[in-house]
Amino acid sequence: MTPANPGVQIPAQASSANAATSVSTGSVPSYKNYTYYGDRYRDPFIPLNGDTRSDLQALDRPPQIASLTLKGIVQDAKGRMALLTSGVNSYILKGGRLYDERNKLVKKIAGVIKTDSVVIIGADRTVRELKTKSPL
Repeated sequence: MTPANPGVQIPAQASSANAATSVSTGSVPSYKNYTYYGDRYRDPFIPLNGDTRSDLQALDRPPQIASLTLKGIVQDAKGRMALLTSGVNSYILKGGRLYDERNKLVKKIAGVIKTDSVVIIGADRTVRELKTKSPL
């Protein structure tokens, strides 16, 4: 309740918002640039409990081409990206290169993204074409 009008109630947020706008009228708020250093922190999409891998050497091995499945193809102004999974790990194919969930290059595997499929080329020159389940 305000002292001038005892019957009128003004929410605290509205009165502080009105005071803030009356003070800051005529001035443009300045924005600060922020850089996120995600490589220094835990990946928020990896669960804290459950599947933790004790063998770090398994992360350096490329996935079996036969185990990869195509989840989808995404396109933006820079080009196309394909989302792949091996059932355990997720991968992104962009620019002909395969990257793991930590955005690290997976050596010995390359690929080409087509309209509704992806051609994967393995280290031993095996070639496999993966198609999307639904046409684009």
